[in-house]
Amino acid sequence: MQIGIIGAGASGISVGAFLEKFSKTKCDVTVLEKDNGIGGHSSSFFIDGFTFDKGPHILFSRDKEVLNFLVNSLGDNVVKSKRNSRVYVDGEYALSPLENDLNSIHPKLAADIVIEILNLDQDSSKPKNLDDWFRVHFGNILTELYFKPYNEKIWNVDFSKLSMSWADRIPLPSKEDIIRGAIGDVKEGYTHQLYFYYPKDGGYSAIPESLLQYFQGKIQLNFEINKITVSDRKIQVFSDKDNLTFDKLITTMPISKLVEIFEDIDPEIIQLSKTLIVNPMYIISFGFQGEIGHTMSAGYYADPKYLINRVSFPKNFANTTCPDGCYSVQAEITLKQGTTKDKYSDQFLVEDTLKMLKETKAIPKDAIPLFSKVDFFDYAYVVYDVDYEKRLNVIKKYFEDRNIFLHGRFGSHNYLNIDGCVIESKKLTEKILNEKVDLSFFSTK
Repeated sequence: MQIGIIGAGASGISVGAFLEKFSKTKCDVTVLEKDNGIGGHSSSFFIDGFTFDKGPHILFSRDKEVLNFLVNSLGDNVVKSKRNSRVYVDGEYALSPLENDLNSIHPKLAADIVIEILNLDQDSSKPKNLDDWFRVHFGNILTELYFKPYNEKIWNVDFSKLSMSWADRIPLPSKEDIIRGAIGDVKEGYTHQLYFYYPKDGGYSAIPESLLQYFQGKIQLNFEINKITVSDRKIQVFSDKDNLTFDKLITTMPISKLVEIFEDIDPEIIQLSKTLIVNPMYIISFGFQGEIGHTMSAGYYADPKYLINRVSFPKNFANTTCPDGCYSVQAEITLKQGTTKDKYSDQFLVEDTLKMLKETKAIPKDAIPLFSKVDFFDYAYVVYDVDYEKRLNVIKKYFEDRNIFLHGRFGSHNYLNIDGCVIESKKLTEKILNEKVDLSFFSTK
C-alpha cells in the first residue's frame, strides 16, 4: 500500500512511523514537505546563542502513554520544570487558573466573585455556548473581569459565538477550592500541566526531529503541492518538480489550502471550508542581558489596552535556551482571520510590546533588548465557533470517501498540542490499519 503524507511536522512524522510499524503488510510511506526542513508548527530558530520557537510550546499531557513516548523519544535531551503561569488582572499577577487564586486580587472584588459563585444555580442551567458556560460556572463578575476579554482577545470572535467544545479543556474547581483560594489556601488547577518537559538543546523542534528515529520511509523536502486529483481510487499529487500516485493520502496542510488545489471539488466543500476560522499571529521575540527577576513560565493578559495576549519566558522552560547571564521573552498577538502582516509595522510592535512588558513588570524597567525579531504566521489558532463540528464533519467525510484523511492542527481543524498530534496519529493509524497501536514498542529507555 502506497501512502502519502503531506507535512513533515509532528503529526505527519508520527503517523508515518505508526503506519510503518503496525501494518501487517508492506506499507510504503512518503512524506511531502513544502519547506526545506521538518517540524512545521513545532519548529525553532536560533539567534546569537538564544533558542526560540515559532510560537512558544511546552510538553505535557493527560495521556501517560503518549507523554512517556514523547519524553523517551528525546532520550537525555530533556528537562522537567514546574509550571508557573500567571494571569495579569486588576494590576497584579495571580496564579493560573485565576479562579483558584482570588486571594491575589482586591479583597472586595474577590469577595463579590465568591458570593456570586456560591449563589449560582448550576444544575438548572443549560449553556448553549462558551459565554453561557462560564457564566453558569463562574458568574458574571469573573466572566466579565477575565474570561470574556481574554477569550475574545485570543479567538477574535464574540464570546457567545464560541463552541462549548472548549469547556472540555477547562478544569472546574469545587466551590470549596475557590473559597480556600480566596483566603490564600491555593490549590493547583491544571494538575496535568503542573510539571512539563522541554528539550535541553534544539528548542521544541527537537521533538519532531526525535520522532525521525522511528520513521524509515521517504521524506521529500521543498515539495510544494499545486494540484491533487483522484481517479479510479488512486490519488495523484502534483508539484512543479514531480507527480506521485498513492492509494491513501494523509494531509496536514490547512483545509483552506487543500480545497484550493483539489481538482473538481464539490462547491459545497469550498463554501464550508470558508466558514472554518483559523487566526494568524504575530510573535515578537527578544533577547536581553541580565536577570529577569521572576520564575514565570508564561503570563496571560486580558486587558484590551494591551495588544499582547500571552508572554512566555523560554529561560524558565530550560536554562539552555539562553546564554549565561541572559534571558529571553516571546510575546504573542493573535489577530482576526484574514489580517495581513502589514497591519502593524515591526518597529511599532517592538516598541509597544516593550512598553507593555515594563508596565506589567514582566521585565525590569531598565531592560534594553540585545535584539528583537518579529514573525507573522498566517495559521496559528484554530477557532471552535458554535456548530463548527457539523461543518467540519461534512468536509472530513467528503475527503475520506476519496481515501484522503485530514490530520494535524490545521489539516483537521483541531486545536492540538504536540501530545494531541500523537494521540490523533495513533487513532488515525488504528482507523486505517484496523490494528491496535501500542506506543511502548517505541520505548528507547
